[in-house]
Amino acid sequence: SRHDLRAGFAWKHYRSNGWYTAFFDGLLIYENLETFLTNRAQRFQGADAGSDPHRNYRQNLFAFYLQDQYRWRPDVTLSYGLRYEWFTVPTEESGRLSNLRALTDPAPVVGEPLFENPSLANVAPRVGLAWDVMGRHRTVVRSGFGIFYEPILENIYGYNARLQPPFAVIRTTLNPPYPDPSSAPVKGNPRVDPLEFDLSTPYLMRYHLTLQQALTDQILLTVGYSGSRGVHLPRVGDLNSRAPTSVDDEGRPYYGATASRRNPAFDRVRYTSTDGNSVYNALQVGLTHRWHGGFQWQLSYTYGWAIDDASGYRREFTSSIADVPPDYYFRHLERGLSNFHVAHHGVFSYTWDLPFHLDGPAWARALLNDWQTAGIITLSTGYPFTVNASFDIANNGVREGHRPDLVPGASNNPVLGGPDRYFDVSAFRLQEPGHLGTLGRNTLIGPGYASVDVALARVIRVGDTHRLSLRLEAFNLLNRANFAAPQNSGTGGVVLFNSPDGTPVGNAAKIFSTVGSSRQLQLAVRLSF
Repeated sequence: SRHDLRAGFAWKHYRSNGWYTAFFDGLLIYENLETFLTNRAQRFQGADAGSDPHRNYRQNLFAFYLQDQYRWRPDVTLSYGLRYEWFTVPTEESGRLSNLRALTDPAPVVGEPLFENPSLANVAPRVGLAWDVMGRHRTVVRSGFGIFYEPILENIYGYNARLQPPFAVIRTTLNPPYPDPSSAPVKGNPRVDPLEFDLSTPYLMRYHLTLQQALTDQILLTVGYSGSRGVHLPRVGDLNSRAPTSVDDEGRPYYGATASRRNPAFDRVRYTSTDGNSVYNALQVGLTHRWHGGFQWQLSYTYGWAIDDASGYRREFTSSIADVPPDYYFRHLERGLSNFHVAHHGVFSYTWDLPFHLDGPAWARALLNDWQTAGIITLSTGYPFTVNASFDIANNGVREGHRPDLVPGASNNPVLGGPDRYFDVSAFRLQEPGHLGTLGRNTLIGPGYASVDVALARVIRVGDTHRLSLRLEAFNLLNRANFAAPQNSGTGGVVLFNSPDGTPVGNAAKIFSTVGSSRQLQLAVRLSF
């Protein structure tokens, strides 16, 4: 048959019983080392008595797909299909659900639904093409396009739904007393962590075009383009930041002394919405030498560019000092390199049966002949990162993660190299109070990565039924120190300014850690019988 028709159905039932206790133990936050040593906390975050972080979520996901692979001609094959995937809005076993559906509401709405179901129209088409251009299996063109949905499951809503009044009331108290910060005479307004009520299902459009050309009977060249676009991606921001008192001609906001939170009934409103976007474009080149004469190798290189306005919706997903942008309402200011952007990435691997066949005693031939070696060489550029101020220099109520100004004429990627002073701190300055900084997001590029791994292996026959396998492996053979990006805060990221006087933090440009391991040798011996 010229058709290969397939269909499938899936049903997943989620039962998630758990809790989130980060704020229920209380959290004291200090501005800098001096305030920590003198025990002058800037703020205290904690839960009111009676708050309950436990939730027992229930949810279902259903999926159906239909796919056909059609051999249109001997040299052309088409693949096309459709996937329909929808999920139910989560319920909670004891009815402990609430959500602040609009910022102007006086309190979160208690009860179902947690959000409106956006998945009823989640139809995801896929199409692919394989074309043997000359019909001789030497030049092949491949292309494809597909839409892939990310269902709204507990990894997106679970954190938010646990930190909503009236079931959990989290407050921030400024300048709390010690040792009992809960005894402060004036306590802050409750924090709320709502989820966009009329949200959308995140999805990714992926597409590629690849040319494969046989250069010889053993060598295959692959050149291709690969890209994707993310739509309705989750992002987080403080919906209740102070509104700017003015905006200049360049769209830069100013937060004056009269700036106030949009809803005075709440403190921070850490809002998860689905209006993020991403774009990825990459050139991919590969060269493969098929196994021949006891030797094979493969070389691959990718030049890629990943851009978005939010790389994650939780601090632990971003390795950043802040889990919210400086101002949620100015999303265009967050457009920059993705946290996982790597411009250049190359890998070379090989396997080689060593052509050594020495004559001599039987024990010498058994020990020295028929060895095989293999190796992997990896080279890549570094990940981007951002320098920050650790306090609310803009006066907009966002307490951390503000970016400074870029000094006119300076590079936004002033990398010097070396672990003691990786970048030039003089390229940045603390902006005037009331302003957002001019520095973009993720403009600095961290150290690159390089590693050489090799292996030497041999199988020795012992009698007719026994085999002795020897394998020696060396990881990071050259013992190269692969440095991580600078990081001087406990939550990730770089704090360049931690006081209004504008003096850079002394260790901001210093690298404190490495990625990967030092050289490691591993010897394995196995007897098979």
